[in-house]
Amino acid sequence: MFEDLKVKQQTVRDVEREAPKAIFASNTSSLPIGKIAEAAQRPEKVVGMHFFSPVNKMPLLEIIRAPKTDAQTVATVVALGKKIGKTVIVVNDGVGFYTSRILAPYVNEAAFIFNDGAAVEDIDKALVDFGFPVGPMQLLDEVGIDVGGKVAHIMHDAFGARLAPPPGFEKLAESGRQGRKSKKGFYLYTEEKGPKVVDKTVYDITLQGQKRSSPPSSEIAERCVLQIVEKLRRYQDRFGARFAPAPKLVALAQSGGKFHK
Repeated sequence: MFEDLKVKQQTVRDVEREAPKAIFASNTSSLPIGKIAEAAQRPEKVVGMHFFSPVNKMPLLEIIRAPKTDAQTVATVVALGKKIGKTVIVVNDGVGFYTSRILAPYVNEAAFIFNDGAAVEDIDKALVDFGFPVGPMQLLDEVGIDVGGKVAHIMHDAFGARLAPPPGFEKLAESGRQGRKSKKGFYLYTEEKGPKVVDKTVYDITLQGQKRSSPPSSEIAERCVLQIVEKLRRYQDRFGARFAPAPKLVALAQSGGKFHK
């Protein structure tokens, strides 16, 4: 289901009316579960089960425990997740939970790089070479470009300029490009098997048009995943607030501390 709080709240009401003893598990990737549970008569039975696309291939399952979710509900959905073969993590509630909080800056930056004129295949190759199983543009196609756009605005509202989406990126979904599910995204989707082929008409939506000029692979990877204070500050000077290092990173850099002992 797409990222619409009112729709999810109404669905909770409908489910409770028809199945009053059921657990309600939402597959949202960014909306706080506690907000969804505000519409429930039994908020202790509302929980998040966040799957990842493509679901048949991605092992991770994020279980989100809202403030009123009870322990039995969490235990039940964790057991279900393990039974269907998923690698389960349990996190507290909040905008974006854990995975979208760390994924949003990564995908956002890939979108900025695309808007700046980089080729789709160059962005994805840089991140696959870095170590990701799929690149960010392919990931957006799998998740749904329309869903990604809704998540981006939710994250921006919650966290401010650091997570502002690139201007004009919403035109992709408005043009009917929703990714694999609509057979139209950054890549072409046909019945034929073989390597993915970029749908080059996607470039016509951007200011740069068909003229593509990609930064070096190392810069693409760094801009999407960087966590080093001095380099972050250099990129902050070039690209603005989204590269401002987190206070925790700054404190650790100044003290010589580490995340792990």
